[in-house]
Amino acid sequence: MYPTAPPPAYQPVAPAEVTAPFSPYPRIAWIWVHFRDPRDGQEWSTSGTGVFLDNDAVLTCAHIFSEGGLNRIAYVEVFPAHNTARPADSGPPDGGVRAEWVQVCEAQLATRDKRDDFSWDFALVCLATPLVFRNVPSFVLEADEYLNQDPAYQGDGSVLRTAGYGGTPGLLTQVNAPVDYADYGAHWFSITRASQPGHSGSPVFHASTDAFKRAEYRLVGVLSCQDASDHGKTLIAMINDRTKNWIERAMSEWSTEKRRRLVRVTALRGRPVGV
Repeated sequence: MYPTAPPPAYQPVAPAEVTAPFSPYPRIAWIWVHFRDPRDGQEWSTSGTGVFLDNDAVLTCAHIFSEGGLNRIAYVEVFPAHNTARPADSGPPDGGVRAEWVQVCEAQLATRDKRDDFSWDFALVCLATPLVFRNVPSFVLEADEYLNQDPAYQGDGSVLRTAGYGGTPGLLTQVNAPVDYADYGAHWFSITRASQPGHSGSPVFHASTDAFKRAEYRLVGVLSCQDASDHGKTLIAMINDRTKNWIERAMSEWSTEKRRRLVRVTALRGRPVGV
């Protein structure tokens, strides 16, 4: 059974915050993964959080797919900016956007080391139907090797924050995210905030501006799991040069796949009748 209340310090995101201009929350999504065992027909589901990097690509964590067995995934649904409470154990709402492709980081699947498990805990969910975001700043990947040193990221005044679905089912909650320890080379860090099932894949980010002074959000990692040695802390898969490269490669593969399909459709429509 999933928890019905968020951990300490987390606050609900008000509906007005979701719809406010330049809010990050429209790009944060509730993800549901539905499994079916082909041997006995047993069905079950799990959920997590993700963040839109493009209008049809959502970054999340790998383990919400791999823990149930990749060969048992029946389908995946994404609910952008969902912020309505659901009864406990009621499952997802109606109206989700179906995923067409999920790319799970191969390094997370291959490793036997638990630290590497969460440091490579990335997946990209590619949607069949793109969304339209208006007046919503983009999330951009930021490889910041000074997370462990910058005072702006330390203590209760940390400018980093995270938001996701780890409390009352269906409700978006958020909290600022003080950095406890960071290892840039091994691409992971910890924050002094607890987490719960459903938070997996939540973005860790801060507000910024681009070269033209337009608002944007810098994504420094995604939430992986609670620290087994200290339940008041959470482990984050960090964006560094290596993990950024994997994410950008996954985005490129999705763009290539979409172009390939477009070429096929164009060729079919342009083919003369009888040829």
